[in-house]
Amino acid sequence: MNFVKGIKTNLVEVSEVDSKSIIELRNNPSINRFLSSSKEITIEQQVEWIKRNRLASDSYYFKITDSAGNFFGTISLYSLESNQAEFGRFISKNPIHAVEAEYLIIRFGFEILNLKRIYCRTVIENKTVWNQHYKFGFKDVQDVVLDQKSGFSLKVQEITKEIYLNFDYSSILRLISRF
Repeated sequence: MNFVKGIKTNLVEVSEVDSKSIIELRNNPSINRFLSSSKEITIEQQVEWIKRNRLASDSYYFKITDSAGNFFGTISLYSLESNQAEFGRFISKNPIHAVEAEYLIIRFGFEILNLKRIYCRTVIENKTVWNQHYKFGFKDVQDVVLDQKSGFSLKVQEITKEIYLNFDYSSILRLISRF
């Protein structure tokens, strides 16, 4: 089982037992408006998706928890290919855990998986999230691409291992420690 420990936040590999917590977030209209699919899903559909995803060798899907194991959301690196991966499936109902989860997934990608590049595609209207990415060293690659599946306009951003290694995360870590 994959596990990444942070200051206040842990990333723990998702399992089928997390399905109920995941769909409560995914099926929430105030949260799912920026997801690739806002269609309601059942627990059974989520369980099957987790099973299929686990069989794929190109994905790491984590639940975001605190040290007591309380569930706050999900985060993922997927489409791993040629030393790069897409960062997404990112939902969090707690801002401080969202901040630390992003730091942890980037650290996991570069330090554990030894990736050279992590990129993300964020709905252009989701300014809070793509602005957060800048604070972690992400740079814009493309302002807008149209996702054929969802119909959303997406902002494409990336961070390279070189940027990660030279980026000063001390203010982010101090912020996390204060809460």
